[in-house]
Amino acid sequence: MTAPATQTHEDDILGKAYDSRLMRRLLVYTRPYRGLMYGAFALLCLEGALQVVGPLLTRRVIDVAVPARDMRIVVVSTALLMSRL
Repeated sequence: MTAPATQTHEDDILGKAYDSRLMRRLLVYTRPYRGLMYGAFALLCLEGALQVVGPLLTRRVIDVAVPARDMRIVVVSTALLMSRL
């Protein structure tokens, strides 16, 4: 059985997920803070990249340094990991 025609669609009540006209209007208010927004975005990207460094260094130590008994790689990786914090 279908829903009655008088019932509104759920999306009409909640609104669209993305409204480009509304976004353009809101971006006008952010214009004076454009430099701060670019800086915040750059720091966000840098933080995301730094979060990957820890697991990559750990993998390198476990896969390369431990089997080869290379303490130099362990020390360098530990120093890089600590400097990242």
